[in-house]
Amino acid sequence: MLGLDVSYLSRYPRALSGGQQQRISLARALARNPEIILMDEPFSAVDEITRRSLQNEIKKIYEESGKTIVFVNHDIEEDFRLGTKIVFLKDGKIKYNGDKNHSFLQRRFLF
Repeated sequence: MLGLDVSYLSRYPRALSGGQQQRISLARALARNPEIILMDEPFSAVDEITRRSLQNEIKKIYEESGKTIVFVNHDIEEDFRLGTKIVFLKDGKIKYNGDKNHSFLQRRFLF
């Protein structure tokens, strides 16, 4: 899982690509077996191919573990693709908190 290779152990962080660094960060978080995983802009520093690969890995982790994964993100399409529940904040206030398939949410935020 996560496509990590043993050779990463002997490399300095600066020698790893953004995607490799993200995978290692995720592996470090998972090693502690947390109940909740908090991810702040986890795909912001990677190319589109790596982004899709990481998204698939995270979906797989969610499906296999059932862990709660909280994304802080600014990409609405990505939120709908990955999330099951959505919370929208504006000016520090919750504007929506609920299922991503709710008709209100689709009318209000999809364009």
